[in-house]
Amino acid sequence: MIDVSGHGARAAMLSFTLAQGLSPQRMDWQLAPEVLMHRLNLLFDDPANLGQFATVILGKINIKTHQVYMSSAGHPMPLIISKNDVQTLSVPSGLPIGIDKNSQYSTGEYQLYPGEQLLLFSDGVYEVNNPQHGMFGLARFKQRCAEAKNLPANKLLKHLTYVLNLWKQNQPQDDMSLLLFTAPET
Repeated sequence: MIDVSGHGARAAMLSFTLAQGLSPQRMDWQLAPEVLMHRLNLLFDDPANLGQFATVILGKINIKTHQVYMSSAGHPMPLIISKNDVQTLSVPSGLPIGIDKNSQYSTGEYQLYPGEQLLLFSDGVYEVNNPQHGMFGLARFKQRCAEAKNLPANKLLKHLTYVLNLWKQNQPQDDMSLLLFTAPET
C-alpha cells in the first residue's frame, strides 16, 4: 500500500511510478520486504525538492501457511481482527520513502491464524473530518473494527466505508484506502 504526500497530478504520477517500480517485471519479489523497500526508496525521486514523500507498507503472505512478512516506511500500522478482539500489529518502520536515500528498513514476521483478518489502511481513513465533531481518529476506527469484527470480509469493508463516508458527510477529503486479507478457517 502506497500513500504519496500531496494531491493532484504530481502525486498521482508519483504513485504510478512507485507502483510500477514494484511490478514483478522490475522488482524481484523473492527478496525480503526490507530489501524491496530499500530499492523502492532508491527509485523515489523529488528533483524539484518539493518535499514529497510516500508512506508505504509492503509484504508477502504465504497463502498455504499464512505466514506474513512486512516492512513499513512510515505507514500506519495494520490491524489484526479476530473473533475476540482487534490488535495493532507492530511492523518495523523506517522513514517514509523519499526522505533519505540511506534510510534502513526491517522486516517483521507474523502468523495469521485461521479466521483472522489483516487490515491495512491509509492515514486518510482515520484523519477524515466531520465539520462538527472533528477528526474520526485511530481509536474510533479501531473501535468500529471491533464492533464489526464478526462480519464477513466484504461486509466489513462496506461497513467501514459507510461509517467513514457518514462521518465525513460525503465531503471530498484525503484518499482512503483499505486492504483486507483473511486467513480461511480450517
